[in-house]
Amino acid sequence: MRNRGVSNPARNMAICGVVGVAGIVAVAAGALEMRALGHETGRTAGLIALGLFSGILGIALCFNFWRAVRIVHDMRSGRTAIARWTLPPQEFDRFRVIDRRFAEREEDNDYKVPRTTPPDGVDVIFSEDGVLIGGVYFGLAMTGIGRFDNVRWIGSDPPMIEFGTVLTTATNLSVVHIRHIHGTLRVPVAVSASQQGDHVARRFRDVIERRVIVKPYFWTARLRAGLWIAGVFVCFAAVGLALRARNQELANIPLVLAVAGTIIAIGGLVIAFLAWALRRRQRGG
Repeated sequence: MRNRGVSNPARNMAICGVVGVAGIVAVAAGALEMRALGHETGRTAGLIALGLFSGILGIALCFNFWRAVRIVHDMRSGRTAIARWTLPPQEFDRFRVIDRRFAEREEDNDYKVPRTTPPDGVDVIFSEDGVLIGGVYFGLAMTGIGRFDNVRWIGSDPPMIEFGTVLTTATNLSVVHIRHIHGTLRVPVAVSASQQGDHVARRFRDVIERRVIVKPYFWTARLRAGLWIAGVFVCFAAVGLALRARNQELANIPLVLAVAGTIIAIGGLVIAFLAWALRRRQRGG
C-alpha cells in the first residue's frame, strides 16, 4: 500500500456524498418499517445499523474531499501557493527516465509518473504543506496519517526534490496493528526554476527542524471541534435515552438519537484525542 495522492477530489466528494445520503435513507427506511410493524426485525436492525455506518462514513469522507477540492482550488488560484513552475514536455520526459532509474535502485515514487507527457507540459505547485503535480495532490505535513519526515535536493537534469513519506494504517482482525509504511515522493523541478525549487527544499528542511511551524493552530481547532461534537451528541444520546419509553410512539426517533448520538460522540472524543496528540507532535513534544 502506497500513498498515491488525491486525484479528482470533486468526483470522490460526489461519490461519498451519494453514499452518505443512501445511509440516511436506509436509516429512515428502517425506522419507518419498524414503526409500521410495531416491532424490530432483523431487516430493520440491519438497515439502521448499515445506514448509520455508511451515512456517518460517507458524510465524513465527503467533507474530507470537499476540503481537498478547496485546497487544490486555492493552490491553483495562487492564494496558498508558495512556488510554482511548469516542466516543458522534453524535461518531463527526461524526469520519467531518471525517476525509473531511481526506482530500480532505490524506492518507487509515490507519484505515479504518467506514461505520456501532456503537450503543454506538467504544472507543479507547492503550498506550505502540500504539492500538486499535474493534478495529483500530496499532503506534506509533519503530522497526521500521511506525513513526510525528510527532504533532499537531487541535482539531476531536471532537478528533483525528494521527500521521505510515512503513511500510517491500522488493521483490526483480532488485535489492532498500527503500521507505518515508508515511501518516497520525487517531485520534478523545471530547470528554469532550480533556484525556486532549492528554496522550497530548504523551507521544508526548516519545517523538519521546527524552525518553521506550519499552521500552528490547525490541530487546536480540531481539538475544539472534536470536544464540541462530543458535547452536542452526548446531549442527543441523553434525549434519546430519556424518551426510550415512548420509542414506538415517536417512530423510533429516540432509538436513532441514542445510537447515533453515542457513536458520533465517541467519534468526537477520538478526534479530540488525536488532535491533542498531533498538536504535541507538531510542536516537538
